[in-house]
Amino acid sequence: MIGIVTTLSSLEVQPEFSMVELTISTEYIINTDFITRLEVYGTTDSLLKYSWNIHDSRMAVQSLYVNETNAAVVALADVAAASNMILLPVYEDAISFSEAVGQTPVDKYFNIADIVFISENTAGTLARLLAVTGGFEVREYIINYNLAQIIDIVVTGTTTTTTSTTSTTTTTGG
Repeated sequence: MIGIVTTLSSLEVQPEFSMVELTISTEYIINTDFITRLEVYGTTDSLLKYSWNIHDSRMAVQSLYVNETNAAVVALADVAAASNMILLPVYEDAISFSEAVGQTPVDKYFNIADIVFISENTAGTLARLLAVTGGFEVREYIINYNLAQIIDIVVTGTTTTTTSTTSTTTTTGG
C-alpha cells in the first residue's frame, strides 16, 4: 500500500539514477510494498531498506531513516487503498515543477503498486511522482495535487480540492 507520509531524518546511499534527489527533513509518500527490510533505529525512528524498482533485482537498495516507529510503519502498510488505480492530473510534458507553469494537466491513471514515492514542491501545490512504467523503467511525473490530496484519493477514492488551476471533485475506481 502506498501511504507513509513521513519525514526523512537521514540517508545512507543515493540511488543509482540521478532523477531521484531525496532531501532530509522533507515529507514523502512512500510505497510500503517497496520496503525490503524494516528495523528499529534509535528510540522513535525506523530504518527502511527501500528498493527503487522491486521489479529489477539490479537496482540498489537504499537505506532510508524515517521519523516513524516500526509499529507506525506496519500500521500504515496495512491501510487498504480504496482502489488499485488512482486518477491524477498530470503535466505530461513537465519534468520539473517550473516546467508545469502554463500547462494544462491531463488525467492519467496510475497503478498504486507501481508508485515508488511522491514528494511535493515547497509551495505545497504540486507533487512529483516516481512510478515504475515497465519492467526496468522508472518515470517521473508532475502532478497537480499536493501530498494530502493524493493520500485522500488513495484512502477514500475521492477528494474535493482546490488546486492552482482547477477546483474539482475527483472519484477514482478500478
